[in-house]
Amino acid sequence: MVSPVSANKPSGGNIFSKLPRLSTSIWLLIIVALVLIVCVPMVTAYFDSSSQQAALQDRLSKLQTQYAGLQKELTPQGSLTAQVNQLRLDVEAAESIYGNACDSVETSRDLIDLAWQYDITITNISASAVITKIKGKDYAGTSYLITMSGQVSNFQNYLIALGNKFPTSQPTEVEIKPAKVQGTLDAATIKIFVVCNR
Repeated sequence: MVSPVSANKPSGGNIFSKLPRLSTSIWLLIIVALVLIVCVPMVTAYFDSSSQQAALQDRLSKLQTQYAGLQKELTPQGSLTAQVNQLRLDVEAAESIYGNACDSVETSRDLIDLAWQYDITITNISASAVITKIKGKDYAGTSYLITMSGQVSNFQNYLIALGNKFPTSQPTEVEIKPAKVQGTLDAATIKIFVVCNR
């Protein structure tokens, strides 16, 4: 008698055969849920990155606008610096030229007006351009020879006022002649040097 042969069932088989028996609609719901679980974080991350990128682009455009504005401001400042340097050079050139010529008309008028304040009458005034050395440097100036009449105290006050009015001035000669006859005015001769443009 032939003994029966037991046939071994295959151990592999279909994966779906191992899954529990569910209806098709439930399987579709499970698949949709899995897709949503995977896709929702990706979609939200995409929208977040898009909003962040939009904010960064907006900030970048603002910074570019500010940068363009700063560049426009820097250009006039550069030209302004050049103009200031040019003016400085012009002033230095003018000072070097001005040292050779003094306008003695204004100074002469100031000397006469100052004398009137101290009841002094200037009988004669003469001016001559000179160059003098002060602390080892040559300075152009004007030497004034002033003949005046008045009182000795007024002459002294006039010299003090000259020093205040013209700080760079210096009297080089002062000769005061008191009156010999009582009731007449004293006389004085003053030589003063005034530096140009000072």
